[in-house]
Amino acid sequence: MSVVHAHRKSTSLWQHAARPVDSASLAVLRVAVGAVGMLSAARIALNGWIDSLYAGPTHRFTYPGFGWVPQPGHAAVVALVAVVAASSVALILGWRTRLATLGFLVAFAWLELIDATTYLNHYWFVTLVLTLGLVVPWGASLSLDARRRGGPVAVAAGWVWLLRFQVGVVYSFAGLAKLHGDWLRGLPLSLWLPARVDVPVLGWFVQHEWAPQVAAVAGAAFDCSIVALLLWRRTRLAAWGAVVAFHVVTWSLFPIGVFPWLMIAAT
Repeated sequence: MSVVHAHRKSTSLWQHAARPVDSASLAVLRVAVGAVGMLSAARIALNGWIDSLYAGPTHRFTYPGFGWVPQPGHAAVVALVAVVAASSVALILGWRTRLATLGFLVAFAWLELIDATTYLNHYWFVTLVLTLGLVVPWGASLSLDARRRGGPVAVAAGWVWLLRFQVGVVYSFAGLAKLHGDWLRGLPLSLWLPARVDVPVLGWFVQHEWAPQVAAVAGAAFDCSIVALLLWRRTRLAAWGAVVAFHVVTWSLFPIGVFPWLMIAAT
């Protein structure tokens, strides 16, 4: 009986994953990732990072197992940044979506892998989402590809859940990383927050001695609970409001670029 029950459960899960759902949510994430690519390419070019971070350094700290990645010169870095920018625009428009995803992934990952000192959490998240984008049909709606095929089409629910899982991993691991004594005692927030007393509205909060520990515990609680709250229909709207508030606050306090806006769109 247990084998039959397991088979029926497996069949039910497969049927649930295969049922057709609206593809618009995949399109929203595709556009958000494309916008991040455009902004990243612009920041690299406008801040002079082509030479100072990517083409210029003569000594690099490479990732274990990725020392074979070619170290590009100035012209090659310019070409890679151009590919990131062009493929990002194509991804936003949904033009040749899989080819645009592949071009974005190769160029972006190449720049990321040549030096570990340029690592940012959201760059790694974008790389993982782009990898999934090679198989996920995120060009099924709100895209030139969909228009060429005659209009938007539904997608299997499993594709949506695959990307939901990836977004959930970001918050879940952030929560686990905060569950240790130093963080819960307010480190390193007690070193960072005093420098932010000039921030409008939030400056009043961060000037208090107890603020770092309160913020640390609240941050850990948010990351550990937000996935479950987003998944539960009854709390989803309030949870997304908390997501918006959390990321706007962190964006106001810390120089973390476009990551907060990416996560607001992704959730």
